[in-house]
Amino acid sequence: MMGFDSPGFDLQEDDMDSAGFDLQDDSIDGGGGDGFQVSDAIDDQALHHDALSRCFGWGFVIVASLIAKFGKPRLQTLWLCKALLLSSCFSGIGALEVALAFVVSAVLRHGLECHIQTVSSCENVPLCRRLLSARNPSMHLFEDVLAHFPFAERVRGQDAKAIQTILGSHPVELTVPCSLHGRCFVREVHGDISGSPCTPFSSDGLRRGVRDPNIILFIAWCLLHRALGAILLVHENVLGFDDALLLDLLGASYDVFRIITEPAHVGFAVGSVQIYRI
Repeated sequence: MMGFDSPGFDLQEDDMDSAGFDLQDDSIDGGGGDGFQVSDAIDDQALHHDALSRCFGWGFVIVASLIAKFGKPRLQTLWLCKALLLSSCFSGIGALEVALAFVVSAVLRHGLECHIQTVSSCENVPLCRRLLSARNPSMHLFEDVLAHFPFAERVRGQDAKAIQTILGSHPVELTVPCSLHGRCFVREVHGDISGSPCTPFSSDGLRRGVRDPNIILFIAWCLLHRALGAILLVHENVLGFDDALLLDLLGASYDVFRIITEPAHVGFAVGSVQIYRI
Protein backbone atom coordinates (compact mmCIF):
# COMPACT_ATOMS: atom_id res chain seq x y z
CA MET A 1 0.00 0.00 0.00
CA MET A 2 1.36 3.37 -0.87
CA GLY A 3 0.22 6.76 0.37
CA PHE A 4 1.82 9.20 -2.04
CA ASP A 5 0.97 12.32 -0.05
CA SER A 6 2.62 11.17 3.17
CA PRO A 7 5.03 13.75 4.62
CA GLY A 8 8.76 13.45 5.03
CA PHE A 9 9.63 11.16 2.15
CA ASP A 10 9.75 11.99 -1.53
CA LEU A 11 8.53 8.75 -3.08
CA GLN A 12 6.68 9.34 -6.31
CA GLU A 13 4.29 7.00 -8.04
CA ASP A 14 6.35 7.10 -11.22
CA ASP A 15 9.31 5.71 -9.28
CA MET A 16 7.44 2.42 -9.12
CA ASP A 17 5.93 2.63 -12.57
CA SER A 18 9.29 3.40 -14.17
CA ALA A 19 10.86 0.48 -12.35
CA GLY A 20 8.88 -1.96 -14.45
CA PHE A 21 5.86 -2.38 -12.19
CA ASP A 22 2.69 -1.61 -14.13
CA LEU A 23 0.82 -0.81 -10.96
CA GLN A 24 -2.17 1.09 -12.26
CA ASP A 25 -3.40 -1.71 -14.50
CA ASP A 26 -3.09 -4.33 -11.79
CA SER A 27 -4.47 -2.53 -8.76
CA ILE A 28 -6.76 -4.69 -6.68
CA ASP A 29 -9.68 -2.35 -7.12
CA GLY A 30 -8.88 -1.59 -10.74
CA GLY A 31 -9.57 -3.52 -13.90
CA GLY A 32 -9.49 -6.97 -12.39
CA GLY A 33 -5.98 -7.81 -13.53
CA ASP A 34 -4.15 -10.84 -12.20
CA GLY A 35 -1.46 -8.70 -10.59
CA PHE A 36 2.18 -8.12 -11.40
CA GLN A 37 4.02 -11.38 -12.07
CA VAL A 38 7.62 -11.61 -10.89
CA SER A 39 8.47 -13.51 -14.06
CA ASP A 40 7.54 -10.40 -16.05
CA ALA A 41 10.60 -8.61 -14.67
CA ILE A 42 13.12 -11.41 -14.06
CA ASP A 43 14.44 -13.84 -16.61
CA ASP A 44 13.89 -17.32 -15.17
CA GLN A 45 17.01 -18.55 -16.92
CA ALA A 46 19.09 -16.03 -15.00
CA LEU A 47 18.21 -17.71 -11.73
CA HIS A 48 19.70 -21.12 -12.63
CA HIS A 49 17.33 -22.97 -10.30
CA ASP A 50 19.63 -26.00 -10.20
CA ALA A 51 22.49 -24.04 -8.62
CA LEU A 52 22.11 -23.32 -4.91
CA SER A 53 24.72 -20.60 -4.99
CA ARG A 54 22.74 -18.78 -7.68
CA CYS A 55 19.58 -19.15 -5.63
CA PHE A 56 21.21 -17.33 -2.75
CA GLY A 57 22.34 -14.68 -5.22
CA TRP A 58 18.80 -13.56 -6.00
CA GLY A 59 19.55 -10.06 -4.75
CA PHE A 60 22.35 -9.66 -7.27
CA VAL A 61 20.14 -11.00 -10.07
CA ILE A 62 17.41 -8.47 -9.30
CA VAL A 63 19.74 -5.49 -8.93
CA ALA A 64 21.65 -6.45 -12.08
CA SER A 65 18.35 -6.68 -13.96
CA LEU A 66 17.35 -3.20 -12.76
CA ILE A 67 20.72 -1.74 -13.73
CA ALA A 68 20.48 -3.32 -17.18
CA LYS A 69 17.03 -1.81 -17.66
CA PHE A 70 17.57 1.70 -16.26
CA GLY A 71 21.30 2.25 -15.84
CA LYS A 72 23.02 3.17 -12.59
CA PRO A 73 22.31 6.93 -12.64
CA ARG A 74 18.54 6.42 -12.93
CA LEU A 75 18.50 3.55 -10.43
CA GLN A 76 20.30 5.69 -7.87
CA THR A 77 17.38 8.14 -7.93
CA LEU A 78 14.71 5.47 -7.31
CA TRP A 79 13.28 4.39 -3.97
CA LEU A 80 15.59 1.35 -3.67
CA CYS A 81 18.62 3.60 -3.16
CA LYS A 82 17.01 6.16 -0.88
CA ALA A 83 17.57 6.35 2.89
CA LEU A 84 14.74 4.14 4.12
CA LEU A 85 13.71 3.50 7.73
CA LEU A 86 11.62 0.33 7.95
CA SER A 87 9.68 -1.60 10.56
CA SER A 88 8.14 -5.05 10.64
CA CYS A 89 5.42 -6.83 12.56
CA PHE A 90 4.94 -10.58 13.06
CA SER A 91 8.72 -10.49 12.56
CA GLY A 92 9.53 -14.14 13.29
CA ILE A 93 13.27 -14.78 13.24
CA GLY A 94 14.02 -11.78 11.05
CA ALA A 95 13.43 -12.79 7.44
CA LEU A 96 13.06 -9.12 6.54
CA GLU A 97 16.50 -8.24 7.87
CA VAL A 98 18.09 -11.20 6.09
CA ALA A 99 16.40 -10.32 2.79
CA LEU A 100 17.40 -6.67 3.11
CA ALA A 101 20.99 -7.72 3.74
CA PHE A 102 20.99 -9.54 0.38
CA VAL A 103 19.58 -6.50 -1.41
CA VAL A 104 21.84 -3.95 0.29
CA SER A 105 24.90 -6.09 -0.41
CA ALA A 106 23.98 -6.32 -4.08
CA VAL A 107 23.35 -2.59 -4.40
CA LEU A 108 26.64 -1.70 -2.72
CA ARG A 109 28.56 -4.26 -4.79
CA HIS A 110 27.39 -2.44 -7.90
CA GLY A 111 28.79 0.84 -6.58
CA LEU A 112 25.45 2.41 -5.67
CA GLU A 113 24.45 3.98 -2.37
CA CYS A 114 21.93 2.20 -0.18
CA HIS A 115 20.82 3.19 3.30
CA ILE A 116 17.99 0.84 4.25
CA GLN A 117 17.63 0.23 7.98
CA THR A 118 15.15 -1.74 10.09
CA VAL A 119 14.53 0.34 13.21
CA SER A 120 11.77 -1.67 14.90
CA SER A 121 10.25 -5.14 14.95
CA CYS A 122 7.28 -6.68 16.72
CA GLU A 123 7.17 -10.35 17.72
CA ASN A 124 5.38 -12.15 20.58
CA VAL A 125 7.46 -15.37 20.64
CA PRO A 126 10.32 -15.06 23.20
CA LEU A 127 12.75 -17.26 21.26
CA CYS A 128 12.22 -15.21 18.12
CA ARG A 129 12.75 -12.00 20.07
CA ARG A 130 16.09 -13.30 21.33
CA LEU A 131 17.18 -14.00 17.77
CA LEU A 132 15.97 -10.61 16.58
CA SER A 133 17.76 -8.76 19.38
CA ALA A 134 20.99 -10.63 18.65
CA ARG A 135 20.75 -9.69 14.98
CA ASN A 136 19.94 -6.02 15.58
CA PRO A 137 20.47 -4.92 19.21
CA SER A 138 20.02 -1.23 18.39
CA MET A 139 16.41 -1.44 17.19
CA HIS A 140 13.16 -1.27 19.13
CA LEU A 141 11.71 -4.73 19.74
CA PHE A 142 8.02 -4.58 20.57
CA GLU A 143 6.27 -7.62 21.97
CA ASP A 144 2.68 -7.53 20.74
CA VAL A 145 0.82 -5.51 18.13
CA LEU A 146 -2.27 -5.71 20.35
CA ALA A 147 -0.45 -3.67 23.01
CA HIS A 148 -1.33 -0.61 20.94
CA PHE A 149 -5.02 -1.29 21.61
CA PRO A 150 -6.01 -1.50 25.31
CA PHE A 151 -9.41 -3.00 24.47
CA ALA A 152 -8.06 -5.73 22.17
CA GLU A 153 -8.43 -8.72 24.47
CA ARG A 154 -12.03 -7.79 25.23
CA VAL A 155 -13.04 -8.07 21.59
CA ARG A 156 -10.88 -11.02 20.47
CA GLY A 157 -13.14 -13.63 18.94
CA GLN A 158 -15.83 -11.20 17.83
CA ASP A 159 -16.54 -10.68 14.15
CA ALA A 160 -14.10 -8.55 12.16
CA LYS A 161 -16.46 -5.60 11.74
CA ALA A 162 -17.06 -5.34 15.48
CA ILE A 163 -13.33 -5.55 16.19
CA GLN A 164 -12.60 -2.85 13.64
CA THR A 165 -15.30 -0.58 15.03
CA ILE A 166 -14.33 -0.95 18.69
CA LEU A 167 -10.55 -0.75 18.23
CA GLY A 168 -10.89 2.07 15.73
CA SER A 169 -12.98 4.16 18.11
CA HIS A 170 -10.16 4.49 20.65
CA PRO A 171 -6.79 6.27 20.34
CA VAL A 172 -3.87 4.06 19.32
CA GLU A 173 -1.37 3.68 22.16
CA LEU A 174 2.05 4.55 20.73
CA THR A 175 4.17 3.97 23.85
CA VAL A 176 4.27 0.22 24.44
CA PRO A 177 6.52 -2.46 26.02
CA CYS A 178 9.88 -2.94 24.29
CA SER A 179 12.01 -5.99 25.07
CA LEU A 180 15.24 -4.01 24.74
CA HIS A 181 14.40 -0.70 26.40
CA GLY A 182 11.43 -1.19 28.73
CA ARG A 183 8.78 1.03 27.13
CA CYS A 184 9.28 2.95 23.91
CA PHE A 185 7.44 5.33 21.64
CA VAL A 186 6.88 3.88 18.18
CA ARG A 187 9.38 5.54 15.87
CA GLU A 188 8.21 7.12 12.62
CA VAL A 189 9.27 5.06 9.61
CA HIS A 190 8.99 5.33 5.85
CA GLY A 191 7.63 1.82 5.45
CA ASP A 192 6.58 -1.43 7.10
CA ILE A 193 7.06 -4.92 5.66
CA SER A 194 5.02 -7.61 7.39
CA GLY A 195 3.36 -10.94 6.82
CA SER A 196 0.30 -11.28 9.03
CA PRO A 197 -0.74 -14.74 10.33
CA CYS A 198 -2.04 -16.82 7.45
CA THR A 199 -4.26 -19.17 9.46
CA PRO A 200 -7.49 -17.22 8.78
CA PHE A 201 -7.02 -17.78 5.03
CA SER A 202 -5.09 -21.07 4.80
CA SER A 203 -6.34 -24.64 4.50
CA ASP A 204 -4.51 -25.54 7.72
CA GLY A 205 -6.49 -22.84 9.49
CA LEU A 206 -9.74 -24.10 7.92
CA ARG A 207 -10.11 -20.81 6.02
CA ARG A 208 -12.38 -19.24 8.61
CA GLY A 209 -11.47 -15.80 7.29
CA VAL A 210 -12.94 -12.90 9.24
CA ARG A 211 -14.36 -15.38 11.78
CA ASP A 212 -10.90 -16.61 12.79
CA PRO A 213 -9.73 -15.37 16.23
CA ASN A 214 -6.38 -14.35 14.73
CA ILE A 215 -8.00 -11.86 12.35
CA ILE A 216 -7.70 -9.31 15.16
CA LEU A 217 -3.93 -9.26 14.60
CA PHE A 218 -4.29 -8.19 10.97
CA ILE A 219 -6.90 -5.58 11.89
CA ALA A 220 -4.62 -4.19 14.61
CA TRP A 221 -1.72 -3.97 12.13
CA CYS A 222 -3.87 -2.02 9.68
CA LEU A 223 -5.23 0.36 12.32
CA LEU A 224 -1.75 0.97 13.73
CA HIS A 225 -0.33 1.98 10.37
CA ARG A 226 -3.40 3.96 9.49
CA ALA A 227 -2.55 6.03 12.56
CA LEU A 228 1.19 6.17 11.91
CA GLY A 229 0.83 7.07 8.22
CA ALA A 230 3.90 5.31 6.79
CA ILE A 231 4.16 5.97 3.07
CA LEU A 232 4.87 2.36 2.07
CA LEU A 233 3.32 -0.83 3.44
CA VAL A 234 4.11 -4.30 2.12
CA HIS A 235 1.80 -7.06 3.32
CA GLU A 236 2.37 -10.75 2.56
CA ASN A 237 -0.09 -13.60 2.93
CA VAL A 238 -1.40 -16.69 1.17
CA LEU A 239 -3.40 -16.92 -2.04
CA GLY A 240 -6.75 -17.05 -0.25
CA PHE A 241 -6.28 -13.75 1.57
CA ASP A 242 -9.40 -11.55 1.44
CA ASP A 243 -8.52 -8.31 -0.38
CA ALA A 244 -11.85 -6.76 0.57
CA LEU A 245 -10.83 -6.62 4.23
CA LEU A 246 -7.59 -4.81 3.42
CA LEU A 247 -9.34 -2.33 1.16
CA ASP A 248 -11.95 -1.66 3.81
CA LEU A 249 -9.28 -0.89 6.41
CA LEU A 250 -6.69 0.94 4.30
CA GLY A 251 -8.24 1.71 0.93
CA ALA A 252 -9.16 5.28 1.89
CA SER A 253 -5.55 6.13 2.77
CA TYR A 254 -3.52 4.04 0.35
CA ASP A 255 -3.40 2.90 -3.25
CA VAL A 256 -3.19 -0.89 -3.14
CA PHE A 257 -1.33 -3.03 -5.67
CA ARG A 258 -0.66 -6.74 -5.88
CA ILE A 259 2.44 -8.75 -6.74
CA ILE A 260 2.20 -12.52 -7.16
CA THR A 261 5.15 -14.88 -6.66
CA GLU A 262 5.12 -18.56 -7.52
CA PRO A 263 7.58 -21.18 -6.23
CA ALA A 264 9.67 -21.21 -9.42
CA HIS A 265 10.29 -17.47 -9.26
CA VAL A 266 12.55 -17.64 -6.22
CA GLY A 267 14.57 -20.71 -7.12
CA PHE A 268 13.94 -22.65 -3.94
CA ALA A 269 11.68 -25.55 -3.02
CA VAL A 270 8.88 -23.20 -2.01
CA GLY A 271 5.57 -24.98 -1.99
CA SER A 272 2.95 -22.27 -2.35
CA VAL A 273 2.04 -19.13 -4.24
CA GLN A 274 2.47 -15.94 -2.22
CA ILE A 275 0.73 -12.63 -2.82
CA TYR A 276 2.17 -9.30 -1.71
CA ARG A 277 0.01 -6.21 -1.39
CA ILE A 278 1.97 -2.99 -1.74
